[in-house]
Amino acid sequence: MKSMTSESRAMATRCFKVLVSTLLLVSLSPSSALIGNSSLPDYRLMRDLFDGYNPAVCPKSSADEPVEGAMDYVLMSVNNVDEKEQVIAINGWLILSWTDAFLQWDPALYEDIDMIVIPSKKIWLPDIAFENSVDNLFLDVERFAATVSSDGTVNFLPGGPITLLCPLNLTNFPFDVQICSIDIVSWTTPERAMKYKLGSFTKDLLVENGQWNIADLNASYIAFTDDGETFSEVFLHIMLQRKPLYQAMNTILPVVMMSFLNLAVFRLPPDSGEKVSLSITVLLAYAVWLLMMSSITPTTSDNLPLVETFITLFMGVSTISVFVTVFIIRLNHGDDSTPVPQWMKKLFCVRCGRSARSSSVKQLDSTDSTDSLGSLGSTDSAETVTWKMMAQAADRVAFYTILAVTVIMLLTATGIIGCKSAYQPVSFK
Repeated sequence: MKSMTSESRAMATRCFKVLVSTLLLVSLSPSSALIGNSSLPDYRLMRDLFDGYNPAVCPKSSADEPVEGAMDYVLMSVNNVDEKEQVIAINGWLILSWTDAFLQWDPALYEDIDMIVIPSKKIWLPDIAFENSVDNLFLDVERFAATVSSDGTVNFLPGGPITLLCPLNLTNFPFDVQICSIDIVSWTTPERAMKYKLGSFTKDLLVENGQWNIADLNASYIAFTDDGETFSEVFLHIMLQRKPLYQAMNTILPVVMMSFLNLAVFRLPPDSGEKVSLSITVLLAYAVWLLMMSSITPTTSDNLPLVETFITLFMGVSTISVFVTVFIIRLNHGDDSTPVPQWMKKLFCVRCGRSARSSSVKQLDSTDSTDSLGSLGSTDSAETVTWKMMAQAADRVAFYTILAVTVIMLLTATGIIGCKSAYQPVSFK
């Protein structure tokens, strides 16, 4: 009996030790920690708020009153304006705020907690879309959290880079002003469920762009009807004014300098052998410049840049210069046995008579006064106009003609572009 009693006591001791170990493990387990944390005010608030909350239900306070929301936009930067593709890349963020009637609490019951941060996927969000977006119609809202106040006010700030369609009018390039818009529309939520109040469109945190000035910002609101439902649409307008210095130095100034190279063609002697080479080189330079312009402008006939139009005209003048140069060289190599036609003398040889009279006066001084008159008559009758003289005269006429045409075209281009730029809007007001 004594041996049985000692064995029973040993068995009871082992069972007691096992029980104590089990209790210790249970007390240190994660579930026990969660049970202990359930008394924290943040935990209790989240548990009470989302007990029965459905993020798919619009949080209206009553069936007849829509949720009123405010929309603001903060523009951070204009990253790129692609004239060829007619798109603009910007960076900024929306500031959306509304009242969620299902997310309200008394701060006194939760140790004066007045605001909490909630993952956006856990609450109801308005389904807004960028209707003129190139890459993503909807923002990736799950990356952003929302702040909720005790009165149910929700503030949600999604944002990031976005690329938008922007039709550009490049008529006055590079002195142009462009207006691009951010088209934000309520995709499936009608105004009977949520109605937006237009807020502000600011550039307080704007990073300056080296090519464009942000001349003005404006916002407008419209309501449109689709399938019997009324939807909200907000337009955020950005007025961009190009900084023309870079384009003027790299586009306009080289064209002006090339226009005067046409004049150099007619100052080269016809016998130099380089007149045609120089004229063709100038023509090819215009062709290359026109090709460069076409690479940055859209392939549309709606509005051609005036600069491109004048480059084409200068290219036409250069083409005519090539033909005139060939004609002058042909004159220079004319056969002197063939007399120069009278109409050509009248057209080109403006100073031939003066040069002939000058040579006669020199002969008059070298002879006596009695024989000078006869010598003059024989000299005048023997004086002939050669083809080389005609080529030199044609060079002079072509030089002054091309000079006049070039100056007139440059003044006309300056006047037209200047007037059009002066009448462009610089604000929405």
